[in-house]
Amino acid sequence: MGQDQKGAPQAPGGAPAGAAPGTLRHQRDILEQELTAIKSSRAWRYVQRYGRMRALLREPGRWHHRWRALKDEGLVVGHRLKRMVPAGERALPRHDFPRVDEREVSLEAVDQPLSTSVSVIIPTCDAGDAFPQLLKRLRSQWGIASLEIVVIDSGSKDRTVAHARALADQVIEIPPEDFHHGRTRMLGAERAQGDVLVFTVQDALPAGRDWMHRLVGPIAEGDADAVSALQIPPSGADLFACWSVWGMRRHLGIEGNWLRAGEGDWKRQDKMALRRFIHLDSVGLAIPKALLLEHPFEGAYAEDLRLGWRLLEGGHRLLFQTDNAVIHAHTRPPAYFFRRAYMDHRALAGVLGIPEGRREPADVLATAGWAYRRFSAVLKQWEGWDKGGLMALTDALRVAMRAGQEARGDEGLAGIFDAFPRHAPPFSLLVLFERTLYGHLYSLAEYLGCVREREAREVRLALHKLFAAAAGGFLADLGAELEPSILGRI
Repeated sequence: MGQDQKGAPQAPGGAPAGAAPGTLRHQRDILEQELTAIKSSRAWRYVQRYGRMRALLREPGRWHHRWRALKDEGLVVGHRLKRMVPAGERALPRHDFPRVDEREVSLEAVDQPLSTSVSVIIPTCDAGDAFPQLLKRLRSQWGIASLEIVVIDSGSKDRTVAHARALADQVIEIPPEDFHHGRTRMLGAERAQGDVLVFTVQDALPAGRDWMHRLVGPIAEGDADAVSALQIPPSGADLFACWSVWGMRRHLGIEGNWLRAGEGDWKRQDKMALRRFIHLDSVGLAIPKALLLEHPFEGAYAEDLRLGWRLLEGGHRLLFQTDNAVIHAHTRPPAYFFRRAYMDHRALAGVLGIPEGRREPADVLATAGWAYRRFSAVLKQWEGWDKGGLMALTDALRVAMRAGQEARGDEGLAGIFDAFPRHAPPFSLLVLFERTLYGHLYSLAEYLGCVREREAREVRLALHKLFAAAAGGFLADLGAELEPSILGRI
């Protein structure tokens, strides 16, 4: 082996020895070696001499010397940007997701590849042109000695299957009508060859190249029996998607890595605490194959929460990682979030044993339709207000919900609510719906703050989605039955 300038042994390819290829330490050592080579070069010495000579010719008192010093500190760019962007159009501050503690990110994390074999299972349907990026990102994960990718497609009409055949190890095709969140994933699990199974979805991306190592590691080391990772929104996510991810984490109240086991009287917690306790997320989930075959996914929806419940019943340990993330969010039309909220609430009620409210179905549907038409009318007026805050919108809604004007809003939602009964709803139901809607609005206001005029379009779309989610959850909680044609596939 050769020696670098500091006498450190080197591998045959020029990289320092002692760090396994593909690890964070290996990459850092390569970069440090390249930086040392640059600073030892003749060109670098000439650049340093030129800089010293230039400083002598431009004494500190001259304006361009001071200007250069400001540029070096990054102050000039900020000053120019402030002059170029009108005060009313500056970027609206977003909620800052907690930074990962540097102590939790170890350069040693992937120095030793995991010996356990891993199979990644991805259900797909028209995954789009970005799907190969997910497959390539999975292939480039560090510290996994044996990796298999299994794709289960249910009737894609785009190039999803072609991409999968080129980049995955197994491609299973099923008819669209056979798709089932629980059974479809179990089909992939049964066909997979790995000892540990990792589940994700077609529109997700690992946030880092050590994501899978960190996800599977606690299982391989015997510290946990099932592990799921935090979701974070992609950089291009819209306002509603960012708020939804922020709101879910806030709703769960999980601030750090959390390991829990089904011990004692864990089922006697209140419903919100139970929801938090059973949390698993199949957007980024690792579990031993043998354990999943013993406790298979069940249910057409919320299959991950049902699994979490049954694993805890069996005394197994669940780990939720907040320092390991998968990039994922839904940027969909408002009608999608109506259907999703409806399905979420019904599934969660089934898992936790929450009884449905018993009200006249026609009155429940009429309440949602009544509120939607008045919400749309107020929103059209609110759009013209100068920097109108969400609290002002809430105040206007309180008046309009009693006897305000009606209007059509988002066409996708109109197609749903126009089919509902149109009689005036019972006052008690209207108050109950308002409580749900205003709770969502208060949360969005806390996330967003005051609305800027230039963001009116994004906020308007977010508000339509917010109303849709509130209405879907309201109908589910009160036991309203919706036609399958309205729900479609989620």
